[in-house]
Amino acid sequence: MALDATAKPEADGAAAAAAAAAENPEHRAESVEEDDHDCAEDEDCEMGESDELAKEIEASRVKLQEIGKRVNLLTLKVSRSRERFRTQSAMVAGNVWMLKALKRGLSTFSKVATTSLVEDHGVMVETLMRELINLDAVESHGDESLRSRRRELVKRINGKVLPRADQALARAKKLAARDRELRALLQEQQQQQQQKQQKQEVEPKQESRELAMDTSDENEASTQSPENKSEPKQASEQTAARSPKATHGKKKGKKTSATKRPPAHAQSPLRYKIGENADEATILCEVPQDLTLRDVEVAFDRSSGELEVRLPNREPAVFDVSAPRVNPLATTYTLRNGVLRIAIPKRKPQRQNFNQARHVPQMRRHHPMQAAHHGFFDAPQRMPYSNQFVPLWGL
Repeated sequence: MALDATAKPEADGAAAAAAAAAENPEHRAESVEEDDHDCAEDEDCEMGESDELAKEIEASRVKLQEIGKRVNLLTLKVSRSRERFRTQSAMVAGNVWMLKALKRGLSTFSKVATTSLVEDHGVMVETLMRELINLDAVESHGDESLRSRRRELVKRINGKVLPRADQALARAKKLAARDRELRALLQEQQQQQQQKQQKQEVEPKQESRELAMDTSDENEASTQSPENKSEPKQASEQTAARSPKATHGKKKGKKTSATKRPPAHAQSPLRYKIGENADEATILCEVPQDLTLRDVEVAFDRSSGELEVRLPNREPAVFDVSAPRVNPLATTYTLRNGVLRIAIPKRKPQRQNFNQARHVPQMRRHHPMQAAHHGFFDAPQRMPYSNQFVPLWGL
């Protein structure tokens, strides 16, 4: 009974409101218009928010596309850096071979761009790290496709491209260190070789000067008059004063300047051996191990027909190559293991041409084949067997 009592006033209130609305139509229209205006404002707000979200999603998609293009370009550069590293490592290996086998200097070495290789690989690694930071700044805005694309790019950079770039950078640094060590070693060897050459150039000059002084003293002593021959001790004292090295050498037990001989390689005769085969004539010369092809000079004189070989600290050797069978203008020479090999090729003999047409004797002119034999190019020059015997009654 209590429930019925409470429900009845509510029903009476609703009925009263409906009756009032039915009696006042203007109030009903105003309430409907307010409800429509609120709905329109809500729809406009939702549309504006959806447009802004779509623009942000589109901007994020464009950023991801640009980052993906840059990552593809970096991936291509990292893959191609392997070929560039191989080229540079081959050049460094060639320099090592030239150092150990040919004993060349720094001037003959090709410039290896190892430092630029290290710089380029470092730039690639830094660019990849920057792209990872850019990917962190891209928002997906709840779009699953953007989220999956960003995750794919991050996994690709961290899993494949960046480790390869780090390995390439480590290889480039190791190669650059090897190149620096090699160049320092070469520079040290070159300095030692220059000092050795300077010593070799200074010693013969000093020895020749001392020998000239000794010979001049001897000539003065020999050209003295009979009046001055009574004073040989004074002349010997003067020569001893002029050459103090000789006096000190006698005390210490060393060789004096007069008896000291020049080095074996200073203006010594060139030792050689001449050989010949069917194609060329060869001259094998014995040279020091430290000589290179730059120190060798081979000259041919056309007027005299002589081939001259000049080496440092060696007497020039002259060879007569005026024979008609050899071709001295095509002379080549190589240096290997202290042996200078000079090759002079021979001219090819002029052979006679045996393919000329043989002399054809006169033939019987009444025979059509024999009378017109000159018109047949490839016809045999021999008479056929059927035409060797002609019956007498055919004449």
